Amino acid sequence: MATIQWFPGHMAKALRQIREQMPLVDILFELVDARVPYSSQNPEVALAAGEKPKLLIMTKTDLADQKRLNEWIKYFEQHNQPVLALDSRQNNVAKVVTAKSKEILKDKLAEEKAKGMKKRPIRAMCVGVPNVGKSTLLKIITKNIRTNCKIQNAFKNIFYLPQNPYYPKDITTFDYLSSVFYKNNWKWFLDKDEKEKIDNVLKKVELYEKKNLDIENLSAGEIQKANIALGLLSGADLFLLDEPASNMDLINELKILTMLKNLTKDGITSVLIMHNLNIAANFGDNFIGIKKGEKIIQTNKDEFFKKDVLKEIYGIDFEIVNSGGKIYVQVLG
Repeated sequence: MATIQWFPGHMAKALRQIREQMPLVDILFELVDARVPYSSQNPEVALAAGEKPKLLIMTKTDLADQKRLNEWIKYFEQHNQPVLALDSRQNNVAKVVTAKSKEILKDKLAEEKAKGMKKRPIRAMCVGVPNVGKSTLLKIITKNIRTNCKIQNAFKNIFYLPQNPYYPKDITTFDYLSSVFYKNNWKWFLDKDEKEKIDNVLKKVELYEKKNLDIENLSAGEIQKANIALGLLSGADLFLLDEPASNMDLINELKILTMLKNLTKDGITSVLIMHNLNIAANFGDNFIGIKKGEKIIQTNKDEFFKKDVLKEIYGIDFEIVNSGGKIYVQVLG
């Protein structure tokens, strides 16, 4: 008789990591959907948290029925569960969460102060089922995203890759890519079509032979191939990549940039943050020059790679050579 694994391995690993890291934090933020605040909780999280103080944060309040929302707030308060109802679009989210956390931890903070301990930031862990706004909340609190702003976007889906992302331990390349199918769905396993999609995209980025290798054991170039595969599986038509070829040797750097360049054939636009002008000149089509957070110029390659433009951006003189459409930049002096 076949064995049925009802509890996915990636969830077991996540819970194990939560238990391991719990002693290092002061408070647990569990995010739930304000429309279904009870059923969107994960009971395993409560067991993993133990006696650790917890703040229940109800997100997407703009989509919830206000009367029901107030009833749920009253319910949790009656059961001695600190709770916040947040609309992440508001500009006071970080202030509200911080104030509530300090209120919950007031006894611990007072005790540390009485012992002469220096004031320190509150250490929090943020957990929740998929699609409840964990990433959005963390970006707001850490000031990596601004609220109350209007953004015009012509793209259907955006894939963003920071320069130094966190990679979980003890997870294979295949499992890493499978996470994209769990992001917005509550499910226990992948179906046949999803597994085939992962295999096909691994072949496309020349990583199929490494599918069962732990992600932490891949080279820098192979990890970026896995990230490109993740973006392809997400269905994004816009890739935002911060220094995607950093910490690589020249051969792998050229391979990754060539792979990103070829994505245009699939209707995908790639926006890259880069500092190597020579590499950028030979892979980019359009350029934005930024100095001290301000846009200096946004134009095509021929207009961007001019001595006066580069001097305005960098404050130094350059020699620019255009040889058969290939542009080479050299610092003078």
